[in-house]
Amino acid sequence: MNKQTIEEQVASTVLQEKKRIKVGAYSFDVAPPTLATLILASKCISKIPIREFDKNITEEVFANAEDCEAFSELASILIIGAKRPSFWERFPIISYFAKRKQRKLAKRIQNQLSLKEVFLLIQAILKEMEFEYFFALTTFLSDINLLKKTREVVDTKK
Repeated sequence: MNKQTIEEQVASTVLQEKKRIKVGAYSFDVAPPTLATLILASKCISKIPIREFDKNITEEVFANAEDCEAFSELASILIIGAKRPSFWERFPIISYFAKRKQRKLAKRIQNQLSLKEVFLLIQAILKEMEFEYFFALTTFLSDINLLKKTREVVDTKK
């Protein structure tokens, strides 16, 4: 197994080198993880309602199948990543075609991959996102905020 150093991982992300992930008969070139991708993925995940599966699982799945569309949208966001718009993509017609690419990939995933393959694809991409750095950064910044001296309030009514 070829383990990358942190410098190699940073260089790979900065240079936006893609990684190939194979699921079933399909291979996907996955964009490197960025904070913007994490934000878009979080928005997509927030659209999936939280369900309690009390009854027969098969009935529940069929009753809530429309929510599964978010899974293919999430997979397409994780594959393409969040791209910074180029100069030309600031124009509505060009922006439309950039968003269309993501929608087409979502439809392809939805129509061609099995449920198991969609699960394995999302799982493989999430493994590559290196969430431990997100938690380390969050913890580090929280500690700085806790240690920062706050302004004292003086009671002037005395």
